[in-house]
Amino acid sequence: MSMHPTPKRLTTWVIALVICLGLLAVAGTSRGQHGMPGEAEMHFIKLMDQYLNLSDRFVALAGEPVSAAYLAIEGIVEIYENRGEKARAIPHLQRILERQGDDRAIRTLIRFKLRDLYNETGHSDKALEELDRIIEENGR
Repeated sequence: MSMHPTPKRLTTWVIALVICLGLLAVAGTSRGQHGMPGEAEMHFIKLMDQYLNLSDRFVALAGEPVSAAYLAIEGIVEIYENRGEKARAIPHLQRILERQGDDRAIRTLIRFKLRDLYNETGHSDKALEELDRIIEENGR
């Protein structure tokens, strides 16, 4: 058995620690009848449960190469959007597309995102070209 924790196991430990600390933080707040958890504690527990479920799904997605690429593509565009530079995401994604080689799934994801960006920045003709390329590459 390895002495080094896997990233998933480490994430699980960190999340468990956060939950324990959160429960300790609210333990001194309101209590319901007979020492049962109060409304604040139940709300916190529900939020933590939702967070853990979401975290588990994210970790599972990040472990899949195409899903990880999708998350990265979305992250790239989000950064440019937050900067108010949505159009600058286009050449960034085009550079990534050029390096993808024959990975059709990732190329298709990039082309769909390029279609969105072209359409949102007033270049519907280029958006249509991306859709044509998606059909060409996936029809082989």
